[in-house]
Amino acid sequence: CTWGASKAEHEDDAARAVLCALCVRKELGSLDFCCDCNVGVGTGKAFVGPVGVPAVRQECLVIGKVLETAARIKNWSRSCGSSIGKVYVDRRTMRNASGKVRFKYKALLRGEAVYEQVEPDTCLLYTSDAAD
Repeated sequence: CTWGASKAEHEDDAARAVLCALCVRKELGSLDFCCDCNVGVGTGKAFVGPVGVPAVRQECLVIGKVLETAARIKNWSRSCGSSIGKVYVDRRTMRNASGKVRFKYKALLRGEAVYEQVEPDTCLLYTSDAAD
């Protein structure tokens, strides 16, 4: 998922992303055919745009270093024996979302600090102050 694309930016996009990740992780964990999983969230610039031939097949493409960072954070937790079923974020996401979400420091991964989301523990506690 992306936030802030197409000039639809909100001050609390990082918090929205973390809480959405929490909801997605919880929903996936409740499915019979899906194992518990971790989610990685990164904040930064990425290319977001259409690729393909209009009227034939067109998709939205999102690429950038921030996606690689989020994937690395997600995969780190499994490789080091950390908790499964958590939302992990990079330093920039932690700073931008800290007004709405609490985090605790977990590790340093290739120069990137990794934080675990700890509160709220449900996606239903969050209401946005920003006008949509």
